[in-house]
Amino acid sequence: MKSYIEIDSVAFSDRLYTKMARRLSPVLIAIFFFANLDRANVGFAALQMREELGLSNAAYGLGAGIFFLGYFLFEIPSNIALQKVGAKLWFARIVLTWGIATAALAFVKDATWFYVLRFIIGAAEAGAAPGVMWYLSQWIPNSQRGRFNSLYWVSVPIAFVVSGPLSGYIMTSLDGLSGYSGWQWLFLVEGGLTVLVAPLIFFGLANEIKDAKWMTDDEKRIAEEGVTDLVNAAGAHSYRDALRKPETILSCLAYFFLLIGYYGIAFWLPQLIKQTGISDTMAIGWLSALPWLVAGLSVVFVGPFSDALDAGSACRRLR
Repeated sequence: MKSYIEIDSVAFSDRLYTKMARRLSPVLIAIFFFANLDRANVGFAALQMREELGLSNAAYGLGAGIFFLGYFLFEIPSNIALQKVGAKLWFARIVLTWGIATAALAFVKDATWFYVLRFIIGAAEAGAAPGVMWYLSQWIPNSQRGRFNSLYWVSVPIAFVVSGPLSGYIMTSLDGLSGYSGWQWLFLVEGGLTVLVAPLIFFGLANEIKDAKWMTDDEKRIAEEGVTDLVNAAGAHSYRDALRKPETILSCLAYFFLLIGYYGIAFWLPQLIKQTGISDTMAIGWLSALPWLVAGLSVVFVGPFSDALDAGSACRRLR
């Protein structure tokens, strides 16, 4: 039978991480929500943009995919910078620069500038997802990571659910306004909304646990002990050691194939729906949202189950 002190410690920890979820998750969700909103919009813009700019399927596919070249090249440097300048400043910079670059897509005139801006967007956004993963590792122990990751990653399907109807509405209602096509307004509106989020991130995050004004001293101590135990348990490590582990290789392969399906749907689903004979942009937007609605419900349901694997160790640390 558990002692009163142990039960009280567990209850205190549960209340603490619930409080942290309420304070941290909305800001982190906003970051990745707009990241995926800006990733999804190119698929909808292509419904009009390809014809106006004379882009072939191959040219559009190259432009959509070149985003990841910039992302790949600047991902690790971005995380290094994050650790040096602090999370709130760096995340705000990431959101601001990719928002500006997304809005600039409205003014491309040919395939070359489409490629250039897509590369710039990838470079600007690099570090958003891995940066948040690192940031959470400085705040959240393994016993709570599945819960927090599911809250964070649910922003992906939410963004795509919202993106379909929103993109359809913008492209339909604003088409021709001030001489701009619907796809141009799509980039301007959604890029502009992303820019507005940057100051909210800067003022909404704390760099470290000790900087969180909304936590008491006891809460800070418990939170810091949780992540300190995690670091001590990991011990010394290197990238070379990590790459030699079969778990790392298998995880990379799983994620590689996951992303093939994920971005295949994100970039091409609106056009595939259009090829079935549905020409109404709003209808395409609503239909495109359905797979992501199912995905969002699945993420919320499945994610917290991973925490059960580490529940025993979490209780031992609180004793």
